[in-house]
Amino acid sequence: MNDLYITSSHGKTPDFDYVLNHKKVCMVTDKIIGPKEICKEILKRNLDRTVIVGENLSYDNEKITIGSPDEILNTDEFDMCVVVILEDY
Repeated sequence: MNDLYITSSHGKTPDFDYVLNHKKVCMVTDKIIGPKEICKEILKRNLDRTVIVGENLSYDNEKITIGSPDEILNTDEFDMCVVVILEDY
């Protein structure tokens, strides 16, 4: 995992052209730019990616959701999360 790009959208708008140029990304999100907004950016660029969303990590109600950008867009709303984006091979 030494090739993982770590960034945040918490309180700022990321440069998605730069971020999505990486094969593996981990992003801390907020309620403004979260998993669904990230997936819209992936789809806008016609990229093949797997998205992993970790919600409420380390709590009793922890939830991990794995899917394509389309699948994540069709999931219920997310709270503050960590999102991992992996390039499909």
